[in-house]
Amino acid sequence: MSVEAPVSNFILSLHADPTLATAAFLPMMAMCMFIESPVIDLLTTSTTLGARRSAYPVLRRYAQLACLWVTLVHALVVFTPLYDLLALRALNLQPDVARTAHGPLMIMTCWAGFVGWRRYLQGLMIRNGETRKIGVGTFLRMSTVVVSGLILTKSTHLPGLVIVAIGLLASVVAESLYIHWASRPTVALYLRTGHEDDDGSITLASVFKFHLPLVGTMLIVMSLTMVVTAALGKGLDSVVSLAAWQLASSSVWLFRTITFALPEVIISKFEGGKNAQFFFRFSTLVGGACSAVMAVAVLFGIETIAFKEGYQAEPNVVKAASLAFAICVALPLVSAWLSYCRAALTAMHDTSSRFWAIIVDIAVLFGMLQLGLLLRWPGVVNAGVATTTSLSVEALFLAHKWRVMRDRMQGKNDLAHAES
Repeated sequence: MSVEAPVSNFILSLHADPTLATAAFLPMMAMCMFIESPVIDLLTTSTTLGARRSAYPVLRRYAQLACLWVTLVHALVVFTPLYDLLALRALNLQPDVARTAHGPLMIMTCWAGFVGWRRYLQGLMIRNGETRKIGVGTFLRMSTVVVSGLILTKSTHLPGLVIVAIGLLASVVAESLYIHWASRPTVALYLRTGHEDDDGSITLASVFKFHLPLVGTMLIVMSLTMVVTAALGKGLDSVVSLAAWQLASSSVWLFRTITFALPEVIISKFEGGKNAQFFFRFSTLVGGACSAVMAVAVLFGIETIAFKEGYQAEPNVVKAASLAFAICVALPLVSAWLSYCRAALTAMHDTSSRFWAIIVDIAVLFGMLQLGLLLRWPGVVNAGVATTTSLSVEALFLAHKWRVMRDRMQGKNDLAHAES
């Protein structure tokens, strides 16, 4: 959603009542991504466990079951009264916002399944060095969003958010089909040599045991947007706050998403921690550069121009979105540190620390949001401060866990060296 969200925001600006549509876009994607969360880390699971080619049949079966599961859950939510319970009660959405988001959410029913299948195959490709093809798939996905959105805008009278939903679904279908085709050489390699390291230790149960903490972590990660959305829904002038936070957070996401590619690279090249210092410096450089670019944009008012001229947002939305963007300047750097720590721990097969870290994150986020509501902070200020604070605390927690593991590993190595 790095480029897709800003493109979608632009498409919404071309239609009637863009503020309402943009406000509805935030909870629509929050629900989609929360339901999708069990399959997001299929990429990490297949990258890590895919080191053993005998794991391929089990990983494939596990991915199929996970993709089917999230598709059924999405259908259950959007085609039953559960939707009203979630949208109106849990997220505190105004009825017009909930109605605007409902139809597009129905269109997105198969979204998570296609995303999961694509990420599973991408993990195998990363493990085997096929990253260029993944880049082609990403370009195809982004191009599909742009082309389909503009064509439907020019040739139909469909509501803006419906067009966005169609474009987003078409984009993940296109990328998944391409990755399915592009991964055939990698899959053939697994099928040809998989028996060579088959000792029967990789089973559905063992994959589930490895993947479950990642699922739990990602469920909570994706619930963060739901929690923020609910807080914005409770605040004053909630429609403007939702629209402004959607514009600001999707723009910040453009800078943060660069750091999200770090974990898979670090995991595949970590070599038991031998390259830890290099990857920490590299992650800091990447995240720091992204935060610096954001700071320059704030200094010269570039983001305000983008919200006003690019998205044609109303003045009150522009003002709120610019404020939120400025508050979140540090997020790319924090995200880079998070990616490094998560990858380092995962490479050493410690996924439980990530789970407890996100528990700390959501506790801090919820507490800060409640404090902001109590103090009657503007919605975007509340969301920006709470998000930055909670992610920073999570990064500190994971850094502590990694230092403890690193010191323990060093102690074992020193002992082994002394004994030899």
